[in-house]
Amino acid sequence: MPDKWKELWETPLDRTSSLVEQIILRCLEAMNKGYLQQGKKVPPLRKLSEKLAVSLGTVKGAYLKLRCEGYFTPRGHLGTYVSQIPGGNSPLRLEWTDSVPFSFREDRSTYATCYEMGHNSFLKIGTDSPGPERLNLKKYLNFLQASLDPPKRYSVGTKRENEDPEEMLDEFLGGHLKERGIETRQGQRLLLPAGTALALVAKALLSPGDCVVVASLLDIPAREAFLGIPVGLKPAGYDREGILTSKVEQICQEQNVKAVFVRPPAAFPQNVTMSEKRRDELVELAHRYKFALIAQDDVCEFWFSHPFIPLGSKRHQGRAIHISRLSSLAAAIDSYEVITAADPFVHRIYKKVKALGLSVNPVKALVLIRFLNGLGNETYARKFIKLYAARLTAIQHSFDEHLSAKACIVIPRAGLSLWICFEKAVRADLLLSLIRDSGFSDYNSGQSIVVDGSVTALHAGFARHGEECWESLFEGLAELL
Repeated sequence: MPDKWKELWETPLDRTSSLVEQIILRCLEAMNKGYLQQGKKVPPLRKLSEKLAVSLGTVKGAYLKLRCEGYFTPRGHLGTYVSQIPGGNSPLRLEWTDSVPFSFREDRSTYATCYEMGHNSFLKIGTDSPGPERLNLKKYLNFLQASLDPPKRYSVGTKRENEDPEEMLDEFLGGHLKERGIETRQGQRLLLPAGTALALVAKALLSPGDCVVVASLLDIPAREAFLGIPVGLKPAGYDREGILTSKVEQICQEQNVKAVFVRPPAAFPQNVTMSEKRRDELVELAHRYKFALIAQDDVCEFWFSHPFIPLGSKRHQGRAIHISRLSSLAAAIDSYEVITAADPFVHRIYKKVKALGLSVNPVKALVLIRFLNGLGNETYARKFIKLYAARLTAIQHSFDEHLSAKACIVIPRAGLSLWICFEKAVRADLLLSLIRDSGFSDYNSGQSIVVDGSVTALHAGFARHGEECWESLFEGLAELL
């Protein structure tokens, strides 16, 4: 055992020491002692952290306690062993990742757990935004009608009917972003149709063979955008504070990194929120190593804890490319994405948008922003957050009652979707029948992955389904599992 490990082995545990370092060393030791060859597994970092944070005695005592409690036995939902890094040119590497509820159609054989191959798959159900029935559609339609009626064709409730609608849209968009902590000036922001921003940024910024660092290789939208170019992806890993900046720096020292991609509010699918300290460290690394920092925020209004400073804020201006939804709240009415970045890059994106014919209708976008401003007071937003926080609590209680011994649930810190990972595979046809019988009519086959007729997880939006649907679903799942 290396001297550093021996010294740490007898170190008393306390809340001021580096739990992360202790946890990593314990995992490395488990690998060094051959636990992998024996089919045993190391628990995910967040579980170890919770245990070690309250344990007494030495690191050795905490480690032995964990082993006695069965944390080194194979459990399908507690971790995945990655034997190769797809999309890169590096030699074979060994890494641990956290809870992984799925694999990929194209490279499923690359990912494997210690106990089975290629059975990580999932069904996508539910939606992550409120239904139109929860919004004041009459008010929105009144705004829309007023904008189309002459002589106030471009009116948004002001005396500025003769102004250019695109200029007005840019001004109103700047004010809307500022309320969310994203400060920009004219030329640094651009409104786009939903689902186009990340692909446009990737094509404008990257060339084949470039290196892009991500928190996890399990971010499907990021993989589709970046590997389509194609580029090499390097995983930096993450913890409770977000992407590991120490690993990002290590990768930057080893090779030329063109960009680092993060999802600050709610990583997909791990629901990891970046701390302010970690964000500032990442921005400093971007300045030092001259890489582009791409941040995507799909959550917007729906936070269940205090939101941190966006990477598109004034503090980080000019060093980050920030992509966000215009709104999650009004996604059922109309959906847009916003890019904020330094002026030259936004201008480059704007030229691509014009060439592809992707420009948005400025009148409709102005109407939606005015509508959002009417809903944007804290009281109204908190009403929705309280509703969904209460629903999450009810879902958690129902899950614990029916499925705690047969599956695990990943509750989000932000956003309106969650993951349920099964201990064993379930036939997709039986699960689909149960889903429909439970009242979930919005199964999304295009975003689901079924392997050999079975699945091991559900990715479920909880915005539009009440407690009775979840209770019925969990009761049926308990029987299937």
